Amino acid sequence: MPQIPNLENKLNTLRSRQIPVWMYFQSAEQIEWQYGRGAIDVFFGSADLKLFFRLDDDKTRKLVSSLVGTTEKMIYTNSRNGRQNTRTSRKERVNVIEPHQLGELKDHEVVCLFGGASAIGKATPFFKEKQK
Repeated sequence: MPQIPNLENKLNTLRSRQIPVWMYFQSAEQIEWQYGRGAIDVFFGSADLKLFFRLDDDKTRKLVSSLVGTTEKMIYTNSRNGRQNTRTSRKERVNVIEPHQLGELKDHEVVCLFGGASAIGKATPFFKEKQK
C-alpha cells in the first residue's frame, strides 16, 4: 500500500468537517512503517470507532489491550491454620482483555472501541458469496 502524503493532517481536517473515513491496517507496525513514529497515536486519536479482528502480532495486541484499558478485580484468599479459617481480599488491576486473547478471537469476532467504551461482538458480513 503506498503512503498517502500528509495523511495525518488530512485525517484531522476530515474529522473536523465530520467526513467519515474507513481505513484498514493489518498491524500497528504497518502504520509506523508507512507514516513514521507517532503516527499510531494520530491515527487512533482521530478515529471515533475502532474495530479489531483477530490479531497475530504481539505489538498490536499489546497496543489494543492498553486501549481497552484495565479494571479492578477482587482477589480472595482462603487459608486455614488448625481449626481457624481466614479469608482475605484485595483489589488488583487487570487488563479487561489480555493481549493473547486478541489472538484467540473467533472468525467474525471483533473488539470494538467507541466513545470510551469497549465490547466484543460479531461482525457479520453484509454480502456473502454463494458456494458453487
